[in-house]
Amino acid sequence: MKKFQYNIQKEVKEVPYIINESTMIILPWYSKHAYLNSTILELYREVDVNAGSLAIVDQSCIYYGSDLKGRLHHASMILKGQRMLPVLISESNRICMVPTCSPYKPECVWLSYKHVKDIVPKENRTVVILS
Repeated sequence: MKKFQYNIQKEVKEVPYIINESTMIILPWYSKHAYLNSTILELYREVDVNAGSLAIVDQSCIYYGSDLKGRLHHASMILKGQRMLPVLISESNRICMVPTCSPYKPECVWLSYKHVKDIVPKENRTVVILS
């Protein structure tokens, strides 16, 4: 799944990662011992976190004063009948993450709305251009 090329600083975080204005995408992956981890691409660095993407999104919502369950509930009240609802992580910082499939699936990739520059269909796939 990790097929991208770039020259940025790489870090490994043991503590919870909090989504911020630089966060562009959260990519889940399994370690060789079958633990769910995530790689987070920020504007100028890559961070590996020992947690799944859903846990990172939930922890970030809590950090900014809410929780994932509440954010999804309120999004469903506004966007009735929709699936793959966006999650407002921080209203004051204008951080909104969008899942690419059900947020409860371990393979869910989360995109930062503000960093999506273009979406290009390519055969039976989609290419997302980030800032």
